[in-house]
Amino acid sequence: LNTTTLAGIYKQEDTLYFMNNAWTPIGTTNAPFNGRYDGNNKEINQLNVSVTGTTNAAGLFGIASSNSQLMNIIIKSGTVRGQYVAAGVAGDCGFITNCKNYANVEGTQSAGVAWNINIQNNEISNCHNYGIIKSNGGGFCSGVFGWAFGNTIKDCTNNNVLNGFEVSGIVRNASNVQSCINNGSIVSNGSF
Repeated sequence: LNTTTLAGIYKQEDTLYFMNNAWTPIGTTNAPFNGRYDGNNKEINQLNVSVTGTTNAAGLFGIASSNSQLMNIIIKSGTVRGQYVAAGVAGDCGFITNCKNYANVEGTQSAGVAWNINIQNNEISNCHNYGIIKSNGGGFCSGVFGWAFGNTIKDCTNNNVLNGFEVSGIVRNASNVQSCINNGSIVSNGSF
């Protein structure tokens, strides 16, 4: 990993076990991930993330730029907690496709796969959540994505409980949603 620009092309070659050791998300507001990461459909197990403060996000990736590409990532188990934004794969990212999250996620703004997609005019497809997603403090939670404004979300599913003040089964905001299913129950004391 290029620690100066957080750029490069990376491919996961095998299953990873993080042994519940504290994981620091890749990319911050001041130094976002700018590269391409292909998880190669290999599992990441026992992801343990806890982020305090409101400027950085919790996830395998914290902040990834609009130039980033995340694909074929499987978060098979773990817990992701953020004081503000939290998601299994990425708090904030560019292009993302074919990713799965099984970790439980909790934050003020939380989603199963990614909270914010910071590009537009793309088809974002085949992403699935299997973890429990919870938002705290009157926040928002979504099964798969939070904000995906200007994008088409296609062939995505949520498959576990969503618990928050305002809740969306698949995505909070997107230009178009096609062939997506929420199979999880919704617990909301606000709206959805």
